[in-house]
Amino acid sequence: MNISVLKNPSNDIEEDYKANLVRRLARNRFNQPAVLLSCARSYRRLNPVNDITMANAFSQGWTCQPLDKIFVPTVALCHVQGVIKKIYKDLSWSRLSETNADTRWLSLRDKQRLLKGELWKFSGNEAPEYAHLLDLDLSEDLTQRGMANPVRYINCR
Repeated sequence: MNISVLKNPSNDIEEDYKANLVRRLARNRFNQPAVLLSCARSYRRLNPVNDITMANAFSQGWTCQPLDKIFVPTVALCHVQGVIKKIYKDLSWSRLSETNADTRWLSLRDKQRLLKGELWKFSGNEAPEYAHLLDLDLSEDLTQRGMANPVRYINCR
């Protein structure tokens, strides 16, 4: 058996859906280096749901390596079940620590990651120039079986 011809089919599926997602965003006049964040867990914990609580909940607790990319994400698209709820620009990334974390948004697993220094947070400004993307439903490109990672990089490499 020639091992060099074996491929991981799940990677092919991931790449196909990522390509569809990038094309769909490009059709909506968006081509910036971005990170697409699934915020469903923190969104369910919000009470009340308003701009301030969403900003606090969506901006922290990410297990990712945003600064290791060739193109560091400059825009964060925060979605809940595939529907974009908030968009932030001019992102500044930093490691989350016990002193700068709002732990009410973190799960028990994330609190353990916090102690190990594995979580990141971003700060940024709302992006009114991308308001046309709010409520855009990307669920068909994000909810395929085996695609559990809540962080997706777009145009970052």
